[in-house]
Amino acid sequence: DFKLPGGKRAVITGNSGAGKSSLAGVLMGRLKATQGEVRVGGVTPWQLSADSRAVHLAMLTQQVDLFDASLAENLRIADPTANDATLWQVLDAVALDKWAVQLPQGLSTAVGEKGQQLSGGQARRLALARLLLTNPQVVILDEPTAGVDVELRRTLWRFMRDLHSKGTTVVLTTHYL
Repeated sequence: DFKLPGGKRAVITGNSGAGKSSLAGVLMGRLKATQGEVRVGGVTPWQLSADSRAVHLAMLTQQVDLFDASLAENLRIADPTANDATLWQVLDAVALDKWAVQLPQGLSTAVGEKGQQLSGGQARRLALARLLLTNPQVVILDEPTAGVDVELRRTLWRFMRDLHSKGTTVVLTTHYL
């Protein structure tokens, strides 16, 4: 059992197979709890419409979904009205701006099918940047530091602290702190 007041953060740790991703799926409303009661923001998450979930909740899963499109197009999936300056801000927040600015095509650079032109860590950070554009009340991060080196892990922890300081409720699952 746990209760997490709005605007706070929780870190759920455990070994592989302990149920961290399942818990994240239940909190997001993608899975239905088989027993007990689950409420996020006072409502049962799997009873929310997909549109309502998309407005209030955001989740970074272990599998990153990127499309055979440009960096900008992959980001604008979250906010089609975002201007280039906003895209650069979210790339900065996840430490991808210095890399992206060096690309010959910048924001117009194609990431390839499923992001194959990116490293695993770059793909994960691009997905985090996209999540930032949604401005959700609750963020669920399932192993957000998987596939990144120690320096980038620190950058991502700062990113998560910043989310929390903005009043966003953050639930993070991880193998290690």
